[in-house]
Amino acid sequence: MTDEQCTVILVDADGNETVAYLGAGGTQVTGTRDHCRAFVDRHRAEHPQYESRNNVKFEIRCT
Repeated sequence: MTDEQCTVILVDADGNETVAYLGAGGTQVTGTRDHCRAFVDRHRAEHPQYESRNNVKFEIRCT
């Protein structure tokens, strides 16, 4: 589906979800599945310890 809208979220160890934002006070990460996957891949490459240090994981949710 090309019109699929996706959002990147962070999920903590307790299952709590938080929307991912571009930088502090930035915009919510939304768009196509490919756009969201590229954000997650780039973030993991640039900040490899982010998820383990903050005890969260990135997930992509689409509608």
